[in-house]
Amino acid sequence: MRISWSVDFTKICWLMLAATILTLVSQPARAQAVTCSALSLDPVATESGNPMGVGILDAYYLESGSDLGCWVHPHANGKDFVLTPAGWGAIADAEHQGWIDLAMKGITNSRNYLTTIGTLESPLYVLVTDRTAAEIGRGGSAEAYWLVDGACWVELRQDAQVGRAGPESGPANFKFVLAHEIGHCFLMQNIPNYVPATEWVYTVDWWDESGAEFLAAQIYPRVNREYAYAGAFDLDGIRWPQPYRAYVVLQHYANTHSVAEVIALLEWFHVVGKVADRDDTDGLFRFFNAIYDHPSFGDFYHDFAVTHYRSRVQDAGGGAIPREAYVDSHWSVRLAGESGVVPIALVPANRLVLGYLTVPAGYDAHLGPPEGSPKRHYQSLFENGRYLEGWERETRVGGNCEHDSEAMVFLTHHFETGMTGLQMPYTLEKKCPCGDQEISDCCMKPRTSDLQPGHDHRPYYQGPDPIQAKAACLMACQDRCWCRNQHMWSFEPVTKSECDDYYPNGSVVFVPGVPTKCQGMTHPDRRRPPPPKKDVLAVHCATLCAEQC
Repeated sequence: MRISWSVDFTKICWLMLAATILTLVSQPARAQAVTCSALSLDPVATESGNPMGVGILDAYYLESGSDLGCWVHPHANGKDFVLTPAGWGAIADAEHQGWIDLAMKGITNSRNYLTTIGTLESPLYVLVTDRTAAEIGRGGSAEAYWLVDGACWVELRQDAQVGRAGPESGPANFKFVLAHEIGHCFLMQNIPNYVPATEWVYTVDWWDESGAEFLAAQIYPRVNREYAYAGAFDLDGIRWPQPYRAYVVLQHYANTHSVAEVIALLEWFHVVGKVADRDDTDGLFRFFNAIYDHPSFGDFYHDFAVTHYRSRVQDAGGGAIPREAYVDSHWSVRLAGESGVVPIALVPANRLVLGYLTVPAGYDAHLGPPEGSPKRHYQSLFENGRYLEGWERETRVGGNCEHDSEAMVFLTHHFETGMTGLQMPYTLEKKCPCGDQEISDCCMKPRTSDLQPGHDHRPYYQGPDPIQAKAACLMACQDRCWCRNQHMWSFEPVTKSECDDYYPNGSVVFVPGVPTKCQGMTHPDRRRPPPPKKDVLAVHCATLCAEQC
């Protein structure tokens, strides 16, 4: 027994020793840190208004009180580095080592994603410090410096280590901020003749910061730190190019196009906008004129503005990006009389203009799209839970018998100044049926036999011509047929959004005004949908009226 026990004990000892060795071997070896002075690191970044430039490590050398300066920790890729203050030591304590490891991970994740959509050849030097932005005397929790000797330098201050939601969100916040700054490095390398935001050029600083925020959101799609900016994006109050906040515009462009096309769009913005300084009014006009002339951006932006208003812009992680809490209306009109026009005095440029129309109780309205300005603009209508995109012709807005109803009009345009002279025509008609009325009470009263030459065919025709009278008879008959029968039919969807709702698993090329556009879509149960019943009713009425007229 004793020998047997001795043998088992020996085996256990050897197994424990082997496990210890394997554990040690499996731990990733950290490269030994060296001093900044040993590598002769003393980068000076160029900066507008500062002819001497910015000595990025000056404060570190001063703080160390010696030539040591700081510690350089090589990344496993052999190309990038994390730098820490001298006081952290060559071997940092557990807390500081945690931030070093997070920086290493952030570099890895950023490179892994960004190199799939472009190039990132420059070495990255990431400074991690306990000092705050206030102590350093520069703004922001982090900063990316203009390429210095072909390398990109990023400084992460203590502010970046504490997230907006408190200390618990620190690590996620830290990695997101680092990804944002590395995003600047990516833009520096992938936008030809890039001008940094520090030059304070109006048409650069907004997309430079918004572009970096967009890239960080792709690298860390579930951190959602960008929500703080996107949720403050001003849809209706100011022009849409807003630093950081316009990230949500770029995200919707990625959703409707691709990430690669976002980079191409940023390059286009840079090309047309880099000459437009904040104080250069003519330069700003040139920039906005270029946007006005863009072949597709106007349509896209209108779609974005309405989609964001409806809180339907999705982030890279699949969540809905929040919008500002309150979007103000620019005008509000209560319709009155049998017909009229709604004058729209001013449509400010480069933002969402929202108007409310009130249809009085007991009436339906027929609304024509705004018209009367030579400038190109984009418009859509939302009524009774239905969104009508590409609103181009008169549309019926169903009212309510007992209370007022509302419709919303969305307008955008990208001319450099506000648009004036728009008018929106409308007619009101008594809603029917209401109360004790039947639907047949609401149809045209003349009998088909009365529609003969010489009789009153208004609004179709009034006169002796038999050919025109027959055509009027057909029109009146079909109107009456549709009116009397439409309540018995379940119509197919009539807009693209309704097609998508009706057949969510399908896809279709939307052709406005073509009632058969949902045909060919894949039904949720994977069967081909039946022909639109609206077509069936049209054939029925045409056949009936051909016999009667």
